Amino acid sequence: MDEVEEFIQRRWKGTDAHWLDGNCYWFAHILTARFPYLKIYYMPLSGHFVAGTPSRYYDANGENKDKEKPILFDKIRQVDPVWAARLVRDCRD
Repeated sequence: MDEVEEFIQRRWKGTDAHWLDGNCYWFAHILTARFPYLKIYYMPLSGHFVAGTPSRYYDANGENKDKEKPILFDKIRQVDPVWAARLVRDCRD
């Protein structure tokens, strides 16, 4: 996972793209495109998307060490497609 952290630090730190300001969903997509073994997760309490594995999660700041347990976004799509669509819509608008 050091390669993910290095990628974030090298390519994204210090940029003025507001990845944690409503664009976290899209940043998670960037990470999953670059590292196909990562999946997109959603943190419902904080309303935040991260990319990761079942035990490690990443956003534009690097490894996300919040205590909140994210939900696999594919699981949300299966269980509640209306909620999933609303989450994606809200990340676009």
